[in-house]
Amino acid sequence: MSPSWWRDYCQDDDSITPTFQPGNVAAETANIKGSIFNVRQAMLNAGYADSSYTIVVQTYWDPIPYGSQFRYDETGWTRQSTGGCGVWNKDADWANNTAFATINSSVRDAFNQAGLANSRLLDISGIVNGHRLCENTDGLLEERGLTSWTQAGAADNSEWINQIRTTSTITGPYQLQEDVHTNYWGQLAMRNCLRQAYNNGAVRGGSCYPSGGVDWQGEPNIALY
Repeated sequence: MSPSWWRDYCQDDDSITPTFQPGNVAAETANIKGSIFNVRQAMLNAGYADSSYTIVVQTYWDPIPYGSQFRYDETGWTRQSTGGCGVWNKDADWANNTAFATINSSVRDAFNQAGLANSRLLDISGIVNGHRLCENTDGLLEERGLTSWTQAGAADNSEWINQIRTTSTITGPYQLQEDVHTNYWGQLAMRNCLRQAYNNGAVRGGSCYPSGGVDWQGEPNIALY
């Protein structure tokens, strides 16, 4: 996160802007479609007819909230030093409206272009809503009076996304590539969603959202619409 008096935004960085140009978006959409067909071809090569399995094409979760939904202010260093979410409001809005939206639109477009009858689209873009990094509807364990990820109420009150870490990735146990990926609860939420999509073999698609509380397996309750 750059100083407030000299804000350096990610959205207009030379290393970022080419990624979201129409030509590159179209190319990546084609790559995703090609990957779907590659899976089908691999199954055919292994002797599986299309009717004997279902391909589930999954979107990506939206890990950070909009700028107005952060629980830490932009001023000072708290947003990064405490929350591990050193993102300017303007970049957070861009990430939701452009970056994540474009990525998931490409997945959806590739799915539709592939048009395989034995495929289903599973949208998990909203699966961590209310539990995104530094969102004002959740908090760090200590902010919520919790001492463990697994104690009662932790799923409803904590973040399901790993912090953006800097110096703490040098020696572990955290790794830089884990930033803004789902943590313990986020992984369990996705497991719940995928189990519902599997539907005892009658595979279905849809969109997954948190619905509050945990189930008998200790997973966050997830609604698949």
